[in-house]
Amino acid sequence: TGLDWALNQHNTYKKEYATDAHSIKLEGTFEYRNLRLRYGMPFRIVSRYLTDTREGITQRVQEQRFTFSPTAGISIGKFNVGYNLQTSLPEIRELLDISDTSYSLVVRKGNPDLHPAYTHALNMGYSKNRPAHSEWLKISASSNIIQHEIKDAYTFDRNTSVSTYQSRNTEGNWWASANVGYGRAFDKAKRLNFSPTTVYAFAHSVGFVTDASSPTSEQL
Repeated sequence: TGLDWALNQHNTYKKEYATDAHSIKLEGTFEYRNLRLRYGMPFRIVSRYLTDTREGITQRVQEQRFTFSPTAGISIGKFNVGYNLQTSLPEIRELLDISDTSYSLVVRKGNPDLHPAYTHALNMGYSKNRPAHSEWLKISASSNIIQHEIKDAYTFDRNTSVSTYQSRNTEGNWWASANVGYGRAFDKAKRLNFSPTTVYAFAHSVGFVTDASSPTSEQL
Protein backbone atom coordinates (compact mmCIF):
# COMPACT_ATOMS: atom_id res chain seq x y z
CA THR A 1 0.00 0.00 0.00
CA GLY A 2 3.00 2.30 0.23
CA LEU A 3 2.45 2.94 3.95
CA ASP A 4 5.25 2.57 6.50
CA TRP A 5 4.23 1.07 9.83
CA ALA A 6 6.09 1.90 13.02
CA LEU A 7 5.79 0.56 16.54
CA ASN A 8 4.11 3.00 18.90
CA GLN A 9 6.50 2.81 21.85
CA HIS A 10 4.50 5.15 24.11
CA ASN A 11 1.37 2.99 23.93
CA THR A 12 3.19 -0.35 24.02
CA TYR A 13 3.08 -1.65 27.58
CA LYS A 14 3.22 -4.64 29.88
CA LYS A 15 0.86 -4.90 32.83
CA GLU A 16 0.63 -7.17 35.84
CA TYR A 17 -2.43 -7.09 38.05
CA ALA A 18 -3.60 -8.96 41.14
CA THR A 19 -6.41 -8.51 43.66
CA ASP A 20 -7.19 -10.24 46.94
CA ALA A 21 -10.52 -9.64 48.71
CA HIS A 22 -11.87 -10.91 52.02
CA SER A 23 -15.30 -10.16 53.45
CA ILE A 24 -17.36 -10.95 56.51
CA LYS A 25 -20.94 -9.98 57.27
CA LEU A 26 -22.85 -9.72 60.51
CA GLU A 27 -26.62 -9.44 60.24
CA GLY A 28 -29.68 -9.95 62.37
CA THR A 29 -33.24 -8.96 63.23
CA PHE A 30 -35.10 -8.02 66.40
CA GLU A 31 -38.87 -8.14 66.79
CA TYR A 32 -41.14 -6.96 69.60
CA ARG A 33 -44.88 -6.69 69.04
CA ASN A 34 -45.33 -4.44 66.00
CA LEU A 35 -41.69 -3.30 66.03
CA ARG A 36 -39.12 -4.95 63.78
CA LEU A 37 -35.45 -3.99 63.49
CA ARG A 38 -32.99 -5.40 60.98
CA TYR A 39 -29.33 -4.67 60.42
CA GLY A 40 -26.41 -5.80 58.30
CA MET A 41 -22.75 -5.01 58.78
CA PRO A 42 -20.57 -6.26 55.91
CA PHE A 43 -16.84 -5.67 56.23
CA ARG A 44 -14.50 -6.07 53.27
CA ILE A 45 -10.73 -5.80 52.85
CA VAL A 46 -9.43 -5.46 49.30
CA SER A 47 -5.72 -5.63 48.49
CA ARG A 48 -4.68 -5.00 44.90
CA TYR A 49 -1.73 -3.93 42.83
CA LEU A 50 -0.96 -3.03 39.23
CA THR A 51 2.35 -2.54 37.49
CA ASP A 52 2.59 -0.82 34.12
CA THR A 53 5.81 -0.76 32.10
CA ARG A 54 6.16 1.38 28.98
CA GLU A 55 9.15 3.11 27.38
CA GLY A 56 11.40 1.46 29.98
CA ILE A 57 9.57 3.12 32.91
CA THR A 58 7.60 1.04 35.42
CA GLN A 59 4.78 2.48 37.51
CA ARG A 60 3.30 0.51 40.39
CA VAL A 61 0.00 1.15 42.14
CA GLN A 62 -0.55 -0.79 45.33
CA GLU A 63 -3.28 -0.23 47.89
CA GLN A 64 -5.30 -1.87 50.61
CA ARG A 65 -8.86 -0.69 51.15
CA PHE A 66 -11.19 -1.39 54.05
CA THR A 67 -14.86 -0.89 53.25
CA PHE A 68 -17.86 -0.95 55.56
CA SER A 69 -21.31 -0.97 53.94
CA PRO A 70 -23.93 -1.05 56.69
CA THR A 71 -27.66 -1.52 56.19
CA ALA A 72 -30.37 -0.80 58.73
CA GLY A 73 -34.15 -0.79 58.76
CA ILE A 74 -37.01 -0.32 61.16
CA SER A 75 -40.69 -1.17 60.79
CA ILE A 76 -43.37 0.04 63.16
CA GLY A 77 -46.80 -1.17 62.19
CA LYS A 78 -47.47 0.05 58.67
CA PHE A 79 -44.49 2.43 58.55
CA ASN A 80 -40.93 1.49 57.56
CA VAL A 81 -37.63 3.28 57.00
CA GLY A 82 -34.28 1.97 55.79
CA TYR A 83 -30.72 3.09 55.09
CA ASN A 84 -27.68 1.58 53.39
CA LEU A 85 -24.21 2.72 52.42
CA GLN A 86 -22.45 1.50 49.27
CA THR A 87 -18.76 1.96 48.47
CA SER A 88 -17.44 1.98 44.89
CA LEU A 89 -13.68 1.76 44.36
CA PRO A 90 -12.13 3.36 41.27
CA GLU A 91 -10.68 1.03 38.67
CA ILE A 92 -7.05 0.54 39.61
CA ARG A 93 -5.92 1.28 36.03
CA GLU A 94 -7.40 4.77 36.46
CA LEU A 95 -4.89 5.44 39.25
CA LEU A 96 -1.89 5.25 36.93
CA ASP A 97 -0.23 8.56 36.05
CA ILE A 98 -0.17 7.91 32.29
CA SER A 99 -1.60 9.31 29.05
CA ASP A 100 -2.97 6.86 26.51
CA THR A 101 -2.65 8.35 23.02
CA SER A 102 -3.21 5.18 20.99
CA TYR A 103 -5.96 7.01 19.10
CA SER A 104 -4.60 10.33 17.85
CA LEU A 105 -7.83 12.30 18.44
CA VAL A 106 -8.63 10.90 21.88
CA VAL A 107 -6.32 11.10 24.89
CA ARG A 108 -7.11 9.19 28.08
CA LYS A 109 -5.28 10.35 31.21
CA GLY A 110 -4.95 8.58 34.53
CA ASN A 111 -5.63 10.21 37.89
CA PRO A 112 -3.65 9.03 40.94
CA ASP A 113 -5.76 11.28 43.19
CA LEU A 114 -9.07 9.42 42.69
CA HIS A 115 -11.02 8.52 45.83
CA PRO A 116 -13.74 5.89 46.38
CA ALA A 117 -17.36 6.95 45.85
CA TYR A 118 -19.93 6.57 48.62
CA THR A 119 -23.67 6.26 48.03
CA HIS A 120 -26.01 6.96 50.93
CA ALA A 121 -29.45 5.47 50.20
CA LEU A 122 -32.50 6.26 52.31
CA ASN A 123 -36.01 4.92 51.81
CA MET A 124 -39.28 5.08 53.71
CA GLY A 125 -42.80 3.94 53.18
CA TYR A 126 -46.30 3.59 54.57
CA SER A 127 -48.96 1.09 53.55
CA LYS A 128 -52.53 0.37 54.60
CA ASN A 129 -54.95 -2.31 53.42
CA ARG A 130 -58.68 -2.97 53.84
CA PRO A 131 -59.22 -6.44 52.32
CA ALA A 132 -63.00 -6.27 52.70
CA HIS A 133 -63.13 -3.53 50.05
CA SER A 134 -59.91 -4.41 48.23
CA GLU A 135 -58.76 -0.97 49.29
CA TRP A 136 -55.12 -0.07 49.71
CA LEU A 137 -52.88 2.94 50.11
CA LYS A 138 -49.12 3.00 49.57
CA ILE A 139 -46.80 5.96 50.05
CA SER A 140 -43.05 5.66 49.54
CA ALA A 141 -40.02 7.90 49.11
CA SER A 142 -36.35 7.22 48.43
CA SER A 143 -33.19 9.20 47.84
CA ASN A 144 -29.53 8.65 47.00
CA ILE A 145 -26.71 11.04 47.83
CA ILE A 146 -23.40 10.22 46.15
CA GLN A 147 -20.15 11.50 47.62
CA HIS A 148 -17.06 11.66 45.38
CA GLU A 149 -18.92 10.16 42.41
CA ILE A 150 -16.44 9.20 39.69
CA LYS A 151 -17.15 10.80 36.31
CA ASP A 152 -15.23 11.62 33.16
CA ALA A 153 -13.90 15.16 32.82
CA TYR A 154 -13.74 16.16 29.16
CA THR A 155 -11.78 18.81 27.28
CA PHE A 156 -12.04 19.47 23.55
CA ASP A 157 -9.32 21.41 21.74
CA ARG A 158 -10.85 23.24 18.76
CA ASN A 159 -7.42 23.84 17.21
CA THR A 160 -6.31 20.19 17.12
CA SER A 161 -9.72 18.43 17.39
CA VAL A 162 -8.27 16.36 20.22
CA SER A 163 -10.57 15.22 23.03
CA THR A 164 -8.98 14.57 26.43
CA TYR A 165 -10.67 12.47 29.12
CA GLN A 166 -9.79 11.95 32.77
CA SER A 167 -11.77 10.40 35.61
CA ARG A 168 -12.50 12.86 38.41
CA ASN A 169 -14.37 12.86 41.72
CA THR A 170 -17.45 15.08 41.66
CA GLU A 171 -19.66 16.42 44.44
CA GLY A 172 -23.33 17.42 44.46
CA ASN A 173 -24.86 14.36 42.76
CA TRP A 174 -28.17 13.12 44.15
CA TRP A 175 -31.64 11.93 43.18
CA ALA A 176 -34.93 11.49 44.98
CA SER A 177 -38.35 10.08 44.19
CA ALA A 178 -41.77 9.82 45.79
CA ASN A 179 -44.63 7.47 44.96
CA VAL A 180 -48.28 7.64 46.03
CA GLY A 181 -50.71 4.89 45.05
CA TYR A 182 -54.31 4.16 45.99
CA GLY A 183 -56.79 1.54 44.92
CA ARG A 184 -60.15 0.06 45.76
CA ALA A 185 -62.98 -1.98 44.33
CA PHE A 186 -66.27 -0.26 43.45
CA ASP A 187 -68.52 -3.31 43.34
CA LYS A 188 -69.10 -6.18 45.74
CA ALA A 189 -67.76 -8.71 43.25
CA LYS A 190 -64.54 -6.67 43.08
CA ARG A 191 -64.52 -6.67 39.29
CA LEU A 192 -64.33 -2.91 38.92
CA ASN A 193 -61.20 -1.44 40.46
CA PHE A 194 -59.73 2.05 40.60
CA SER A 195 -55.98 2.33 41.25
CA PRO A 196 -54.22 5.58 40.28
CA THR A 197 -50.52 6.08 41.03
CA THR A 198 -48.49 9.28 41.05
CA VAL A 199 -44.69 9.35 40.86
CA TYR A 200 -42.41 12.35 41.38
CA ALA A 201 -38.68 12.16 40.61
CA PHE A 202 -35.89 14.69 41.05
CA ALA A 203 -32.19 14.49 40.15
CA HIS A 204 -29.14 16.70 40.33
CA SER A 205 -26.07 15.68 38.34
CA VAL A 206 -22.68 17.41 38.25
CA GLY A 207 -20.23 16.87 35.40
CA PHE A 208 -17.19 18.34 33.64
CA VAL A 209 -16.79 19.75 30.18
CA THR A 210 -14.34 22.44 29.04
CA ASP A 211 -13.27 24.10 25.83
CA ALA A 212 -9.49 24.25 25.50
CA SER A 213 -9.77 27.49 23.49
CA SER A 214 -11.33 29.30 26.45
CA PRO A 215 -8.77 31.08 28.67
CA THR A 216 -10.87 30.33 31.76
CA SER A 217 -11.08 26.58 31.17
CA GLU A 218 -9.11 24.17 33.32
CA GLN A 219 -6.82 22.08 31.13
CA LEU A 220 -6.51 18.36 31.71
